[in-house]
Amino acid sequence: MSPKSRTGIACSNGLQVSAYHGNFYHHTFGADLEFGVIDADKAIGVMFSYDGKLDPKLDAHFQSALLYTTSSGERRVRCSNVVASVSESPLEAMKLVDQDAVVNMIAKEAAARMTEKSLKDVRSALTEKTVDILAGYRKIASGSNPPGQLVLPEHLKEFSLYMLGLIKSRAFKGGREPTDRRVHDMRMIKAMGATELSLYLYPRIYSIHNLDPLDGFANENGHLRMPNSIRASFSYVEAGGAYLVDNGQICLLWLEANVSPNLLEDLFGEGHSSLKELDAFQSTLPVLETQLNAQVRNILQYLEGTRGSKALTLQIARQGMDGAEFEFARLLYEDRNNEAQSYVDWLVHIHRHIQLEVRGVCFPCSGDRS
Repeated sequence: MSPKSRTGIACSNGLQVSAYHGNFYHHTFGADLEFGVIDADKAIGVMFSYDGKLDPKLDAHFQSALLYTTSSGERRVRCSNVVASVSESPLEAMKLVDQDAVVNMIAKEAAARMTEKSLKDVRSALTEKTVDILAGYRKIASGSNPPGQLVLPEHLKEFSLYMLGLIKSRAFKGGREPTDRRVHDMRMIKAMGATELSLYLYPRIYSIHNLDPLDGFANENGHLRMPNSIRASFSYVEAGGAYLVDNGQICLLWLEANVSPNLLEDLFGEGHSSLKELDAFQSTLPVLETQLNAQVRNILQYLEGTRGSKALTLQIARQGMDGAEFEFARLLYEDRNNEAQSYVDWLVHIHRHIQLEVRGVCFPCSGDRS
């Protein structure tokens, strides 16, 4: 058995590591983190706290060292160094904030608390964290905006949407959910990198029934031209439509009940002109000489190339026929589902509590309905 992988973190004077979040074994705080296996898709979160005063004239330095064994049995060390500027201005920091990293850190912290608190308390804490961050920005950046206006930081425009997606995820959502599924998704969130988690919390959805003739083919620069994605809400779904839904873990081909027979034959071949004639268990598209088939296969290949080492398997979801349709509905995060609010209601709820926070009024801000 090969030795375990280990990693250690170091930082500048004035900072210290306060917490680690992820899937690892930790003997005692201050010791190295140990991993049974690690690959390029895995990530851990590290929280830092101030233990002194940072000098704005000097940079802050961070270093991580990973000791691991390659598949060929070679023992290696990989060091990563990061230099960050120090600023006394909160506004300057907000101008350069990494939205994906912030969401990833909050998600890992919430996953770590699942064994300590009830799911309702974890969801309430996520809501409060959202309010605290946006209210903190509102206090320092009121400017000429009207008092009743919801002001979002430029680089946190989708932050509240991702937080709603986190609350609706299988790990944290209200209602019934098998325990093993919750634990699986909780472990997955702990290990995800920033880009993968953002896609998991808000899927990309493409309509393929109205593709432009150039979509799915290379442009003049040799890059694949992708269709525009639609928002994750049933209000954007068209009658007779066909949609690809990818959240980095699963990829659904959702087919509306009145989808065109010609579209089905272009995608699946002759003899497949109705939803009943499709094989619900097929996981790939056949290779046909039709333009639509080539476009969709190229799009699927592109999606697979942007999801790290995870292979892409297609799952058909026929409206009113397949159980996978419930998964499609669950991924429409902007709608009211999973006993949670719609995105519009969520924004109204968050905005109301931001106003209370700015005025210094203490009030429970849980929007949980379960």
